Order: sequence, then structure tokens, then C-alpha cells
Amino acid sequence: DFLHHRQLHQWVDQGVLRLFCAFSRDQDEKVYVQQRIREQGDLLWSLIAEQHAVVFVSGNANQMPDDVRQAFIDVAAAHGVDDAAEYVQQMIKTGRYQEECWY
Repeated sequence: DFLHHRQLHQWVDQGVLRLFCAFSRDQDEKVYVQQRIREQGDLLWSLIAEQHAVVFVSGNANQMPDDVRQAFIDVAAAHGVDDAAEYVQQMIKTGRYQEECWY
């Protein structure tokens, strides 16, 4: 479901939102959130490191949270963070990386 697609696309048209969708169901080519995170690594790193962004991860608790967390670790490592896993762990401890996932 793309529940609020009209509103989201309206914000895109107004220039107040950049939207990167990842759909892994009901289509031939599956695209996962962690793929988009890696593709947009430069933008995300700028938001995290320079603007102190907060990351919210929500969804199925099976494999997704670990894969998404690893994608953020990969982004941090690609931008020169020596212990990227610890960096993301610090984001978790300080509330800048939050997961709300369920089975």
C-alpha cells in the first residue's frame, strides 16, 4: 500500500520533499529499503553527520531491521567512520536511530 501517495507527491511537486520509494511486493523487480539507503548514501550521510538527522525504521521485524541497520553502517563506513557499527550504536543510544518493528 502506498497509503498517502497523493500527499507525498504533492510535497515533492512543491519542492519540500525528496521521495525515494522501495517496493518489494506485487511487482517483478523487488526494491528494498536498504538498496535505497546505499544508493542515497551521500545525501543520508550529509543529513546524519551535518544536520543531526534522526532515523526511524518501522516494519516487519524478520530480517528488515538488521538489513537496514547494516545499510546505515555501510554508509557511515563509506564516509570514513572507522567503527561504523559503534557510530550507529551511539545513534541508537542517543535516540537518533529508532526501530519500531513487529512480527
